[in-house]
Amino acid sequence: MISQIPWRDAIITVLQEAEGPLNTSQITALIEALELRDFSNSATPERTANRELNRMARDGKTPVVRIESGIFLYVDPNDPDLEFQKSDDSDQVDDQSSEDSNSRIQVSAFGLFWEKNNVNWGKGCKILGRQVRGAAPIDFSEQQGIYILHKGNSTVYVGRTTDTLRSRLREHTATPGKGFRWDRFSWFGLRPVNEDGTLEDIPDNVTTSDLIVILESVLIEALEPPVNGRRGDRIGELYEQVTDPTIHTQNAIRMVRDLAQAIS
Repeated sequence: MISQIPWRDAIITVLQEAEGPLNTSQITALIEALELRDFSNSATPERTANRELNRMARDGKTPVVRIESGIFLYVDPNDPDLEFQKSDDSDQVDDQSSEDSNSRIQVSAFGLFWEKNNVNWGKGCKILGRQVRGAAPIDFSEQQGIYILHKGNSTVYVGRTTDTLRSRLREHTATPGKGFRWDRFSWFGLRPVNEDGTLEDIPDNVTTSDLIVILESVLIEALEPPVNGRRGDRIGELYEQVTDPTIHTQNAIRMVRDLAQAIS
């Protein structure tokens, strides 16, 4: 049975066993892998971990220090010879994926190279993703923003959606002569994700500088230019795809039908 120890204890356990610094994603993944906490009722466990890590680092009374943005290290509080200099931004809030980020426009969530065939494009279509393994799935079908269609290793189309991601992708799937042209898609959503997995409305305080930063962030993530040494300034949380469970049912029905036809 998966444990449910406090976040602070889980974080310290992981960092104490690590051989060096870890980023927030690695810490969250290890907490899940070691079954220190159950993520099944949480849509954004990485965000929660990030918030708790920064609180611990700012506290100064825990063995967790932040050596740079998003990267943390365990230090033995009983080691008298240890001298460790925190990063210059150690007193700054680094969990902007929570309260502050929801008040300004940014790429709040995104997914890269999701499989077209893992989505049931029929009635009640859901575009499912999760932040980390074991986390509660989120339906991104109502997301708004920018999407990219891929065929193999090539990008074949770039589009935008001001209504829903579902409606635009379903159009590309159902329109004659278009569906075969792509097999994967990436998306960059502007609607922030709440901790219960619901999507908020896009903030309406948009400026020209906001749009420029968002465009830069999307291009950096989509193209991965080798000279860019960092991610975009306002790029939010990466989500992995979850296969729609109805796909398995459809495949089973199709298999039985094909078998029956072969026998007859």
